[in-house]
Amino acid sequence: MMRRMCLSRRAVLALVVLCLVGCSQSDAPQASAVAASDAGARPRVALVMKSLANEFFVTMAEGARQHQAAHAGEYDLLVNGIRNESDITQQVALVEQVLAQGVQAVVIAPADSRALVPVLRKARQQGVVVVNIDNKLDDETLKAAGVRVPFVGPDNRAGARAVGDVLASKLTRGDAVAILEGIPTAFNAQQRRLGFEDAMQAAGLRIVAVQSAQWEQDKANAVAAALLREHPDLKALLASNDNMALGAAAAVRQAGRDGQVLVVGFDNIAAARQLLQDATSWPSSASRRRSTSCARARRRRTAVPRWTSSSNERAGTTRGPRAVQGVRRAGARRRPSRTARRASACAARGQRRRQEHVDEGPVRPRAPRRGHTLAGRRAVRAAQPTRR
Repeated sequence: MMRRMCLSRRAVLALVVLCLVGCSQSDAPQASAVAASDAGARPRVALVMKSLANEFFVTMAEGARQHQAAHAGEYDLLVNGIRNESDITQQVALVEQVLAQGVQAVVIAPADSRALVPVLRKARQQGVVVVNIDNKLDDETLKAAGVRVPFVGPDNRAGARAVGDVLASKLTRGDAVAILEGIPTAFNAQQRRLGFEDAMQAAGLRIVAVQSAQWEQDKANAVAAALLREHPDLKALLASNDNMALGAAAAVRQAGRDGQVLVVGFDNIAAARQLLQDATSWPSSASRRRSTSCARARRRRTAVPRWTSSSNERAGTTRGPRAVQGVRRAGARRRPSRTARRASACAARGQRRRQEHVDEGPVRPRAPRRGHTLAGRRAVRAAQPTRR
């Protein structure tokens, strides 16, 4: 697996810090209507994240907490997040909740670029400062709602284009690739998909499928597994975040195609970096098959026979395929086959019978019973009464 870091962790934390400082200082007059009722109190800033199951957003939240701890006298911080990145309704409810708590500023990474606009419009009407981070709100929807919300975040399209360029350098013109995108209505998902497409078209690569995995690792694993079965000639998977890249990488490995299908991601979380380190030393499927075959051949050449002579057993050599045995001892013989053992037993029985006959003297041939010869059968028929 390979990928390119498009937005470093420190850069993301710096964006959160800038948002918090801006809300607590420069935008404070805009929230005067709310703050006036609580004169002299520190402003309260709510950080509403997407899924806190995603390491990327956990890191952002931790950076915000560290900044607040260093500026504890300047503002208070509330951190909330949803369980799944597709749970838009829950994120709307979280914004409603922090507004009810009387916060002066909301810093939000929206799960959807359009669905969050109405509740944020409500926040602006209450005099609450709103700052948009990570995933940009839709410009047309904001314009229709008559709301202006500043955005602080990366250029997702340029970052995805950089990722695609690195991938293209590892492939051949005409190779088949597939894209795992996030939530289709999210602006950052749209931009990353466009960036991937720009890079693939410039390199002459074929995009055979574009499917959404909703930013989730498990869904990405299932989608990638289906794509690998449907497109045997697939050479690469482009995931719009690292969670999906981890799921895709697991699907590639489960299909036995690691080293044949490349995976790229976007976010630079710790789990993806660890996977990159493991990938540098992980052998390909063909190498592992060759190693396994060689190991089996070595075991066959050095295998100790399952059956040993009684002298070896008395000497301490154990019996059985799983016993830990040393070098084959002199005098040990292989266990004969079943056919050979039966033939040997039959010959031994014949030898015993012949020996018994010799000890008892010559044996008189036993006269055949009546009716067991042709003459006997004729005599039997002649003795029977004739039926009339």
